[in-house]
Amino acid sequence: MLPSTGEWPVTIVKEILHQMPAVGKPQAQFLETLFATILALRGRVNFRHLSRDCDYCARMIARQFRRCLDWPDCHQRVIAYSARRLPLIPVETCHRFQAKVATDSD
Repeated sequence: MLPSTGEWPVTIVKEILHQMPAVGKPQAQFLETLFATILALRGRVNFRHLSRDCDYCARMIARQFRRCLDWPDCHQRVIAYSARRLPLIPVETCHRFQAKVATDSD
């Protein structure tokens, strides 16, 4: 079940990072802020642009990016979380999709 507030992407990130034993508390806090800031920004994202819109300076962001993070493990956890929590719409129940596929193949 999704939280009722607008903070659900950050809640998902917190839950996933909490499950990863190699991620310490400072790195987890940074990544939560990073993902929330990236979701809020439009356009190009670099250290300078991130530092304008979050509490970290550009040097701290660069320093945090030097720390190792197991991205494949993080992605697997995101996919597993999404598969458990977020409902998927079966393609066969989408009649508009079926009609479009039928007309495009002719």
